[in-house]
Order: sequence, then structure tokens, then C-alpha cells
Amino acid sequence: MNPAQSSPQTYTGQNLNGTILINGSPTTNPQITIIRQPFLLEIHKFNILITNNSFFSKLIDPILGATIGLFINLIAKLIGNKIDTTIQFDKWEVYAFVISLIIMLSFMLLNYLVPNDRKKLINEINNHFQKP
Repeated sequence: MNPAQSSPQTYTGQNLNGTILINGSPTTNPQITIIRQPFLLEIHKFNILITNNSFFSKLIDPILGATIGLFINLIAKLIGNKIDTTIQFDKWEVYAFVISLIIMLSFMLLNYLVPNDRKKLINEINNHFQKP
């Protein structure tokens, strides 16, 4: 008798250590059970999640670069002044660094405080998964 034509066997309450050949497709009508309701993420919401940045977050990077550049310039002038006393600090360089630092920190604070679609979606996902 052909094994494919034999009567179906059931395997319940057994420890299986070997390969079991299944006649037919094991993926027909599969059912997955999970404890909580799944969060259905549509492509539109996924795009918001990965691409939507606020106006302030787009400005933080260039201002951060300018602030770092001004800071490096100040450090270089400090080192240069220790080597050669004719190299002087200009007040505008210090003021420019302080102003750029204040602007950058302001934008970071505004980015943190001002709501946007991405933050709303992240809060929605967090609220969904924190429910018991």
C-alpha cells in the first residue's frame, strides 16, 4: 500500500523527535492565535512613521553642524593663542557660537514640545500595546 494513500494519523500528546511527512499542503487555512488584538499598520501610517520629520527636526542638523564648526574654531584659536600670543579671540566668534548653541537648543526644545503626525502615531502604537 502506498504511504500517500494510507489513512491519516493523528499526533496528539506526543513528543516528536523525527520528521513527519504530511500528505498535502500544511499551509491550507492556517490559523494563528495571539493574545491581544493586532495593531493594523496601513502603508500610509508606516510612511508617516519612517519619513515624517517635523520642521524643527529638519533645522536641527544644519544648526548642529554650524555649532560644532564654531566650537572647533574656538578650540583651535585657544590652542593657537597658547602657542602664539598674536592669535586673538574675536568677540564675534564667541557670540556666534553662543547664539548658534542657543538657537540649536531652542529648536530641540520646540521639536520635543510641538506635536506632529509621527509623534501622534507613535503614541497611538504605544497606547495600543500598553493595554492589557
